Amino acid sequence: MTTSPLLTLNNGVQMPAIGLGVFQSSPDDTVTAVESAIAEGYRLIDTAASYFNERQVGDGVRRSGISRDHIFIETKVWISDYGYEATLHAFDKSAGKLGVERLDLLLLHQPLPSRFDLTLECIRLHYLGETSPLADTLNRYGNFFSLFEDFHGYTNFFLLQDLASEDSSTVKFLMPFAHFTTSPFPRTVEEYQYYRENGISFVQSRNRRMAEYIVRL
Repeated sequence: MTTSPLLTLNNGVQMPAIGLGVFQSSPDDTVTAVESAIAEGYRLIDTAASYFNERQVGDGVRRSGISRDHIFIETKVWISDYGYEATLHAFDKSAGKLGVERLDLLLLHQPLPSRFDLTLECIRLHYLGETSPLADTLNRYGNFFSLFEDFHGYTNFFLLQDLASEDSSTVKFLMPFAHFTTSPFPRTVEEYQYYRENGISFVQSRNRRMAEYIVRL
């Protein structure tokens, strides 16, 4: 049996550096693969909601005979479940399928950079001293944000006026916003079209501002 070296995360939790990933592993094969990997010494199992085999990962862990406390289980939230309330629900769904009460690591499956309006709302809340999903990260770089004095100064410096109201008191969202309680991902064709049109309009407007700024240099 082999032993994997450990990595220490920022919160002090240790995780194995080497593990078994079950991407594209069929449900029929996953149970045996997980059980066999644990028998060979693997203690990290990586899955995801979009792999559709979380239930079988849990079955494999239980069949291994190794205590759950000695297995590091990692899974991922799919983009359709991004957002505070949606992610809490996604946690419950994944934990339920895996048959565990604790997930050792829960990741966002992939970034959603096109929803910069949500990032900008977090930045606006930072200047107001209010909480947001990015509060810890923004507070860590507080010295940087203090360079612009306030949110109005920030949007003006980065030519983001088209994504905020004239006085910078609110953000113009690309899709209806419910204070991070709903998924940021379009769920219908109509929502996608609405989001796409607003996104294109913002990019075009900002490109014009950038071109005008360069001419003035």
